[in-house]
Parts: sequence; C-alpha cells; structure tokens
Amino acid sequence: MFEGEGTGDDRRLNLLIKNFCQWSNSFGNDSVSKEWQDFLYQRMLALISEAEISMKKSDIVKQACNAEQKEYDHIYDRIDINIDEAKSVLDALKNQLVEAKAERKNKSEANAVCDLIQQFPSRSQTNDKLAEVNNDVRLLERQTVELKLRIENWIKQFDDVIKAVHEMNSLLEQDVEGDIYKNQEDMEVDNKIETID
Repeated sequence: MFEGEGTGDDRRLNLLIKNFCQWSNSFGNDSVSKEWQDFLYQRMLALISEAEISMKKSDIVKQACNAEQKEYDHIYDRIDINIDEAKSVLDALKNQLVEAKAERKNKSEANAVCDLIQQFPSRSQTNDKLAEVNNDVRLLERQTVELKLRIENWIKQFDDVIKAVHEMNSLLEQDVEGDIYKNQEDMEVDNKIETID
C-alpha cells in the first residue's frame, strides 16, 4: 500500500490522511456537526476498506505471478532439455554430413587421379621424351658456359678500357698542370720586366 505502484494507493493514502486530520480537528470545534464527524469517519473506513481490498488484490496478483513464473521456469527447463536433445541430434547429423562429404571428396579425387593417369603417355614415350629433354639441357649448359666465357672476356676488355681512360686522364691533368705552372712563370717574368722598366 505504501509503495504506490500505480494502483491509486498514494491518492487514497493522501485522502485518508486529509480526512483523518479533518476528523480529529472536528472534535475540538463546536461548529462541526456530529453528522459531519460521522461522515468523515465512515469515509475513512471506506478508504481503509478500499486499501485492504487493493492490498488483497495485489497479493492475489502476486501469487498468480509467482505461480505463472514457476510454470514458466518449468517450461524453460523443458525447453532446455529439448534444446540439449536437439543439439545432440544435430551434432550426430553434422558428423554424418562430414563423413559423407569426406567420402564424396575421396571418390571425386580418385576419379580425378584416374583421369590424370589416363591422360599421361606410356612409360616408353615418357623415357624417349626425357632423353630429348636431357640432350636439350646439356646443349643449354654448353651454351651457358660459352656465354659466361664471352662475358668474362668483355669484362676484362672493359676493365682495360677503363684503365686506359684513367691513364689518359692523369696524363691530361699533368699536361694541364704543367701548362698552368709555365703560364705562372711567364707571368712572373713579365711582372719583373715591367717593374724594371
């Protein structure tokens, strides 16, 4: 009754308190009639009766909810048992499916291997082809060796050319330095002559 769960209990309680205050204040007041006091008293009894009825009604609803909750728990437990049974059946079916898929895959792989074996030539044809390939490999190895020798010769010739270029550069640098030194000496001589004049 005091929680006020939306059933109007809080309004009834406020009205009861208000009527009780009016009723208790009416005893010291001579202007209030006895009929009014009786009316307030009867009204308080009616409000208390309504509150009791509402409380009993709430108890009945609570009991019904508890019974319903127990029934739902029972149903929930049965559903859990059914789910567990369904899971075990489903797991068994999944295992059967995996086995069937593996068997089907093995059959298809075996058929594919058979088809591949039929596509390949006989052993004698394969040996002849292998001999040809070995001859081609030997020829390519010889050609590779020859190409390596040519490349080594070219590298040596290129090194010789680079050495010659370096030597020419050093000779040119020496000639240029000699010309510069000679020009400096000529300038010094010219300067001395001009100072003498």
